[in-house]
Amino acid sequence: MPKEDHLKRLAVISAYNEIDFITGAIKSVRGWADRIIVVDGAWSGFPLINNDFKSTDGTIEEARRWGAEVIIPKRVWLDQVEKRNVYLIAEAPEDWYLILDADERLVGWPEYPIWGRAYNIIIMGSRMNPRSYNIGLRLVRNTIGLHYEMVHNYLVDNNGVVESGGTIKDCIIQHLAYLRSKERNRLKDIYAERQWDEEMPRRRELAIA
Repeated sequence: MPKEDHLKRLAVISAYNEIDFITGAIKSVRGWADRIIVVDGAWSGFPLINNDFKSTDGTIEEARRWGAEVIIPKRVWLDQVEKRNVYLIAEAPEDWYLILDADERLVGWPEYPIWGRAYNIIIMGSRMNPRSYNIGLRLVRNTIGLHYEMVHNYLVDNNGVVESGGTIKDCIIQHLAYLRSKERNRLKDIYAERQWDEEMPRRRELAIA
């Protein structure tokens, strides 16, 4: 893909004890991203591993070995929304953010020119089924006040709700969570259901339920 020098791109990867996945996530965005940041740490409500809110399995060291910057928390994140918002900083120099979890891989690269504020990317696979798919608002232009209101794809900036400009067709995100241990997937499912229940009143208020 020809690279446009005036567009700076940041890949952000969320991780917590992801030694089996973090290298693949970083390698999948190298060559596309000008800069890679791994945001480490647990969030409130999800059981701590080894009684520590930071990764203890070598994830941090491995991410740095592959050239990523690592944001290490000083406490447990309040929730996944706070964890995601830590890297959506309008003062950052990058023009675009690509958002991944450590158990995801970017397959193909988003082509340019892209003029909208945000784009969906197809996500293949789930914690239970490698053939399932959905879409996520994962490629976002850096704008003033950009932040998540809720973890499930609801972004706003100083101009209001960040609407999707469509779904990118030349790349997908492969979700490898089905390769995790059954116990960790069970815990994530419990947390996800609770978080969704907590979001529902806000979604109704915003008329997006």
